[in-house]
Amino acid sequence: MTLISYDRTVAQASYERPLGRAEARAHTREVVLEAAEELFMTTGYSATTVVQIAAKAGRTQGAIYGNFASKEALCLEVIKNRYTDTFGQLAAALFSAEDTLDGKLDVIAKWWTMLASDEQLTILLAEYGLAVHRDPSQHAAFAGYLDMIQELIRDIIAQHLPGDDASAELVETSMMSLVATGSGLALFQAAGLIDASQSSGALTENVRLWSDRLKAGPPKGE
Repeated sequence: MTLISYDRTVAQASYERPLGRAEARAHTREVVLEAAEELFMTTGYSATTVVQIAAKAGRTQGAIYGNFASKEALCLEVIKNRYTDTFGQLAAALFSAEDTLDGKLDVIAKWWTMLASDEQLTILLAEYGLAVHRDPSQHAAFAGYLDMIQELIRDIIAQHLPGDDASAELVETSMMSLVATGSGLALFQAAGLIDASQSSGALTENVRLWSDRLKAGPPKGE
């Protein structure tokens, strides 16, 4: 009986163990990110302040700046997390898809419909990009993030679109075309100029055209 009581006491003490410094810092970071994401997504980048984020998270401004150098850095982290998750979902879905172009296009269409319909995220990305355009350090951080996204798309092209004989230049051109097309379609959809069906149809048609172009390889004589 004494042993059982002792075990329960030990278990309870272990369960209620205070967080270590690293754990507390990680927890604070997570809480701040959640609060920042909610505010950035609902009120936008410019209208959201560090004071509001601190109040929402139940933390001090000092705690926020202890984890993030600035409001810009915090917003970029929110954007990174959202887009990294969605590209991870796309990669997983493509590997599980029917190994045909139509099967992969169906996966891309469903993924794009979900992503482009998150209009608040599209607007946040555009607003943030414009806000940091004239800040060299923040713009460099944003450009580095965009480079990572482009690399993810290069990998998807290499793994899921035909084109073993395609040149590196052609693959690069296809990646840039798909990024530009997707960005424009997402903005048009967020602005209410096209609907989800039109957006998805235009993107998948662009992917189909580039698939045919990559499969054909370089023109004869090159």
